[in-house]
Amino acid sequence: MRTIGYNVAQQCLRVRCCITPPHHSHFIHSRHFTSKPPDYLYIYLPLLTSIIKRLRTMSTVPNPPNLRPQIATFFTSSHYALSGASPDPSKYGHRLYKWYLSHKLPCIPINPRNPPPQIHPSQPAEYPTVPTLSSLPKEYVEKAGGWGGLSLSIVTPPKATLETLREARGVGIRRVWMQPGSWNMACVEEAQRGTGEVEQGFEVVIYGGEGKGEMEPGMEEGWCVLVHGEEGMKAAKEVKGRL
Repeated sequence: MRTIGYNVAQQCLRVRCCITPPHHSHFIHSRHFTSKPPDYLYIYLPLLTSIIKRLRTMSTVPNPPNLRPQIATFFTSSHYALSGASPDPSKYGHRLYKWYLSHKLPCIPINPRNPPPQIHPSQPAEYPTVPTLSSLPKEYVEKAGGWGGLSLSIVTPPKATLETLREARGVGIRRVWMQPGSWNMACVEEAQRGTGEVEQGFEVVIYGGEGKGEMEPGMEEGWCVLVHGEEGMKAAKEVKGRL
C-alpha cells in the first residue's frame, strides 16, 4: 500500500508542479522523493489529491451561481414545453410531463416519433404532442406572450439537447432547464453563449452543478424539476407579487 501511495503521490505532485510558479516548483518536484517519502505525506495525501482534483475540475466545469432566483423566473411563465416527453412510465420524460399535469401547468410535450404519441391518458386535447419545438401551435405561443414567454424543460440525451438549445435560441426561447443527465459541457457552452446582433441570449439557464453551498447534500447531480419545482413555483408567486 505504501508503494502505491508513493506512486500516487508522485503523480499528484507532478500535476501540482504544473500549477505552481516556476520559482516554487523545485520545492515539490518528485525527484525529492526518490527515497522513502516522509510519513506525513500519507496523512495529507487524500487532502492533496482532493484539492488537485477540485482545481482541475474548476478549470473545465463552470460552477453556476445560486440558481434559485433563476428557478423562480423559470416558473413565472404561464406556458411550458417539454423536450424529451415519453409515453413510457418508466422514463423521466414521462414522470416530468406527469409533474406538469399534476401541477396544472399548461405544457406541450415534444417527441419526434411519427405520428407523435400521446404521453399520458390525461393529456389535454388542446395540448397535443409535437415533433419539434418550432412546431408548437401558433395559438399556444401567442397565449404565452410569444416565444420569450415560454419556459422549456429538456430531458433528452446531451446530443439531442444541444440541437434543441440551438433551435430554442433560433425561435426566441429565453428560459431553459436542462434536467440532470441531459447535458454535457458542449450544452452548457451553447446555453451560455453570448448575445449577438441577431441572436438573443437565454435569460434563464438551469443545468445543475454545485458551488457556494446552494446545492443540498446529495443533490450535486443537478437541479431537477421533480425535486425543486414546487419550491420554484412558490418563489415565482412571490416574484409576480412584487411586479
